[in-house]
Formats: sequence, C-alpha cells, structure tokens
Amino acid sequence: MDSLNSDPILQPAAESAEQPVWRLMRLDDNGNHFEIARDLSRQEAQARQKHLEDAGHKQFYWIQPQA
Repeated sequence: MDSLNSDPILQPAAESAEQPVWRLMRLDDNGNHFEIARDLSRQEAQARQKHLEDAGHKQFYWIQPQA
C-alpha cells in the first residue's frame, strides 16, 4: 500500500468495550509534532506505532495519553 490513508492499521478503531484514551504522535525532520491517530486503546496505539517503525518511516513516533 503506497498511502498511509489506505493502510487499514491506520484507520479509526472500531468501537469496543475498552474506552480508548491514547493517541499516536509523530515528530518530523523539522522538529514539528503531529497527531497521527486518536481515540485508541493503548494496545492499538502501540501496534500502529510499531507498524510505522517497522515499515521504515524515518520520523520518530510515540504514543501518549489523550487529553
């Protein structure tokens, strides 16, 4: 898949019994940070972070609790 938007792992989460409270963030080469995804469970956020890192994306990704 060429586009992050078409990647199913980056699509919004389906509703679940667990209340999602995490978001996935990215730091670009210029020091700007962006929210990539929100309303995630911690497990889902970690899986998406790992997917991006394993795909060879050079930016820095992290998860954090959603305010």
